[in-house]
Amino acid sequence: MKKLYLIVSVLLLPSLAILAFGDNIEFIGSYDNLSEAYDVDVIWPYAYVCEYLCSSGLVILDISDPEIPIFVSSYVTPGRTHDIDVENGYAYLADDTGLHIIDVSIPEDPVYVSQYDTYGRAFGVFVYGDHVIVACGSQGLLIFDVSDPSVPDLIGSCYIPFCASGVYVAGNVAYIAAHDFTLYTVDISILSNPTILAVIDTPGYARRGVYLIGNYAFVPDWGAGLQIIDIADPSNPILEGNYNTSGHSLNVYVKDFAYLTDCGSGIHILNIDDPSDPILLASYNTPGTARGIDVVADFIFVADVSSLQILKLITTSIDDHSEGLPDKILISQNYPNPFNSSTIIQYSLPDEAYVTINIYDLLGQNIVTLVSKKQTAGLYQVTWNADNVPSGIYIYSIKAGEYYQTQKCILLK
Repeated sequence: MKKLYLIVSVLLLPSLAILAFGDNIEFIGSYDNLSEAYDVDVIWPYAYVCEYLCSSGLVILDISDPEIPIFVSSYVTPGRTHDIDVENGYAYLADDTGLHIIDVSIPEDPVYVSQYDTYGRAFGVFVYGDHVIVACGSQGLLIFDVSDPSVPDLIGSCYIPFCASGVYVAGNVAYIAAHDFTLYTVDISILSNPTILAVIDTPGYARRGVYLIGNYAFVPDWGAGLQIIDIADPSNPILEGNYNTSGHSLNVYVKDFAYLTDCGSGIHILNIDDPSDPILLASYNTPGTARGIDVVADFIFVADVSSLQILKLITTSIDDHSEGLPDKILISQNYPNPFNSSTIIQYSLPDEAYVTINIYDLLGQNIVTLVSKKQTAGLYQVTWNADNVPSGIYIYSIKAGEYYQTQKCILLK
């Protein structure tokens, strides 16, 4: 088993506990029969891997047992596939030849639905309601109406100089990673007429990804590492911080931490509590070349050229005994996660509020209400006993006054 560099410090995180980091990334399993894995999107219990070779395209793996991923099916696209986004039973692929839509509602039998030739290499794809936003190299940003996936309709475009390569959408703004100036912000409030709001230059050039959390955009900047950009005002993005790796940063996933892939040194997990000063918490050198990444609960899925690597982030919870009341409402990632039968959810209240905590399945059906009462300010925890619930991904939510937040958890029996 590979080991992580020892980190001796501790960090106060939104999980309402101090997490001690040490040997906390462990190898769980891998699927080693891929040709050139470039990206991965996980919709439990399946991993959808796109491959960069022309003889490949989409590979679907059953990861219900993460220790032993199992091949389910594949679908060959005509060109090299760079990016994938799976939503509502469809896989949207960014391919050298354009946008490809595959019906994966039956993972064992993926079915071609449609394609749109973009006349340029499609590098990034992002599903946005009934629309798909594509970052298409020489063509820039392309907006498709896919309310009928069998007939994708190009309804808007915006030229991005020199190779649009990655895309993320939040609200009415698309964030485009590009080779020359790294990040463009584009107003898409009028989908038929997207317009550039601003551009920010960084030391490197983005080859692939961009990810947003709150008021920050995280952009892997190839040889210049990870750039963290304040986009509170999308018309005036400001470089806030950066983290340099020893190789070439390619992709990033952000939740409580930033999970960064680097083509030369595997994955890096960063504390981003202070975006101006990201701190390395852990790193893990994968056997191949780390490219795409997705994180579900504590599992880390890495598209690593010839394999899909499945890792797990292990944290040790230590009660926070600091004096005083919490200063904001927070709900933690449940612990343990994944879990068998029961798990603990912690949350904090800065003021008295009527609190409701519900568990939902992925269809939005309410499985159980764990809390429904007025509570005073303080730190709380509640246990969900899921003895009579089948394995799967569930959503838990907290509502306190006007505040509402959700988290995912995984039940594995």
